Parts: sequence; C-alpha cells; structure tokens
Amino acid sequence: AARVVGVSLVSSAMYGIEARCSRAGCEKLAIGSQAIVMPLSASQAQSDDDLAQKPRLALVIGNSSYENLPALKNPGQDAALVATTLRNLGFEVVEESDLTRKGFEAAVRDAARKADDYEAVLFYYAGHGFQLDGRNYLVPVDAKLTNRKRIGEETLVLDDIIGKLHDDSRQTLFLLDA
Repeated sequence: AARVVGVSLVSSAMYGIEARCSRAGCEKLAIGSQAIVMPLSASQAQSDDDLAQKPRLALVIGNSSYENLPALKNPGQDAALVATTLRNLGFEVVEESDLTRKGFEAAVRDAARKADDYEAVLFYYAGHGFQLDGRNYLVPVDAKLTNRKRIGEETLVLDDIIGKLHDDSRQTLFLLDA
C-alpha cells in the first residue's frame, strides 16, 4: 500500500484511532468509523529523514468533569488515546484534562511559547463547545454559561487559540471533538 507521509484529518466524532504509523509516516489511519485522510501537497510532504528529525508538539485537552454542565463520558478517554498515538508518532505531547478557564489559558499560553521551537503544532480538544453569532467557543470545566453576556469571560474563543498557535512557518493542525 502507498504510504501517506503528511496528513490532515477531519472527523465529526472521535471514538478511537487506528493507525499503523512510524515516525516517518502512516500506512493506515482511521479515526472512529468516519475519517477523511488527505495527503499534503508535494511541497508540504517531507522525506522520511526530515520528518523523523523535525520536532513536533501536540497540546491535547480532554474535558469531561464539568462543574455546572452535564459531564461527558468520552473526552478524557479520547484525549488519552490521541495523546498516546501522537507520542508513538514522535510528537512531544502536553496532555491536560478537566481544565478550568485559568488552566486552559495557561496550557495554550505555554504551548504558544514553546511552539516556535517546533516544525509542527497540533491542538486536540475534546469536551463541550458551541457556536454563537458566528464564533466558536471551547468550554472549560468551571464555566457556568448562565448569562450570555459572560460567555467571553467563561469560555475560550477558538479563533484566539488559533491565533496564538498558528504560524505560517510551520504546520498547525486543529482537531476538535466538541
């Protein structure tokens, strides 16, 4: 089978990952029952030697135990599975779970500081999220969401996280299961 060296993933639900990968690339990759795996363009694909030597960072967050919202069964397990898979692929993984807003902000801030030293950065989030007025929000475990005027104070805006982690000089991937 042809081997995919660089991939972008899109999935509507994260139930598990099946992968036969080495640090140099993947022969097979599936996320849950539905996944789209797209090879990067030839200009983005790297040789096996380059890929194995370039450092890659992943921030993996799974929020399950909400204080004021219904608890979620799978995010912690899904995040742990994703973290393990990414470590096996050669990523340096920062794995977090059940983050308050303060903890969430600190994790993103720390990853953004470290990101300049990496060829690629991947952000994975599993937990509550929603869209309101065209903006996407990720929900920390201490959010109350009882007052629409306080949404910005209690959640994190996805565009802000993208702005902190993205840089044109590296690949940046965002995987959301919210």
